[in-house]
Amino acid sequence: MVQGRYTLPARPRGYFTVTRAWWLFPWACLWLLVLGGSAAHLWPQRPDGDTTALAEFQSVRARHPTASALGLLDVRHAFWYNAAGAGLGIWLLDRLLASGRPRHWREWRGALVRAGGLIWLVGWGWTQTAGWQGDLFLAPGQVAQIGEVVPLSVQFSGFVVPPAPAGPGRELRMALTVNGTPVEISTREPHRQGGWTLVPRWYGGMVTLGESAPLYFGASGTRAITLSGGQRMTVTVEVESLRVLTVPPRPARAAWYAVVRARYDPGHQVRLIGALGSVVAVMLWGGERLRPSATVG
Repeated sequence: MVQGRYTLPARPRGYFTVTRAWWLFPWACLWLLVLGGSAAHLWPQRPDGDTTALAEFQSVRARHPTASALGLLDVRHAFWYNAAGAGLGIWLLDRLLASGRPRHWREWRGALVRAGGLIWLVGWGWTQTAGWQGDLFLAPGQVAQIGEVVPLSVQFSGFVVPPAPAGPGRELRMALTVNGTPVEISTREPHRQGGWTLVPRWYGGMVTLGESAPLYFGASGTRAITLSGGQRMTVTVEVESLRVLTVPPRPARAAWYAVVRARYDPGHQVRLIGALGSVVAVMLWGGERLRPSATVG
C-alpha cells in the first residue's frame, strides 16, 4: 500500500484481537487502580498492628459484608489491586522499550508520559510493600511502638486544649512524644517525619475503678459491668466533661484518651515526581493521543 512516496506496512494479522486487547489492557489496570484508591477513601481500611483498632475493624467488616468480600476493606493487600499495578508497570515498560530511542519531540513527550507513569508506580509499589497505616488508641502516658521498616515510638502526653465536638476543642490539639522528641499536633497541623504522618482522629473517655482494668468509652453513655469480685454495677460517663456516676457509688478516675491516625507512606514524593512529569508532558502534548496513528489511503 503506497501513500505519496512512502510504503505503509501491512496491518498485522490479528489486529482487532491481539493488538486492540493489548491497548485495552492498561485501561483495565488503571480502572482497577482508581477503584482501589477510591475504595480506600470510601470505606475504612484494615489497620496494621494496633489490637484495639483491629477489634473495631471487625465491626466494620460486619456492616459491609459485600465490600469485605470484594477486598475493598483491605485494598493494600488485595490481589487484584496489586496485580493491576504490576500489570500497568509491565505494559508501560514494554511500550517504553518498544518505542526505541526518541528522535522527534512528539516521541520524547510520549516517552516522558510513560516514564512518569513508571516512576509513579515505583512510589506506589514502595508504599505497598513497606507502608503502614492504622489508628492508635493512646491513654495518657501510653507508648505505642509502630512500624517495621522505619519504627516509630509514639507517646500521648495529653490534650493541650480540652477536646470537644465543636469549637476550638474540635482541633484536637494534643501533645505527643515522637521518638523522644516532644511535639504538638492538631487536625490542621499534623506531624510529618521521615515518611510518617500523625494526625488526630478523635477522643474518648477512660474510667479506672480501683485495680480493675480501665473502661474505654467512645461516647457519653452508660455501661453495665461485672467487677473481678463478681459485683455488678453501672458506670455512666459524660465524655466532654469527664463526669462519672457509678451505681452503687465507687471511687473512680476519668481521663481522656486520644485516637491518633498514623500512616507511613515512603513513596509519596516519588509518586508526586512521576505524576508531575506525566502531567507536564500531557499539557505540552496539547491533547494529542498517546498512541500515534497513520492515515491509510
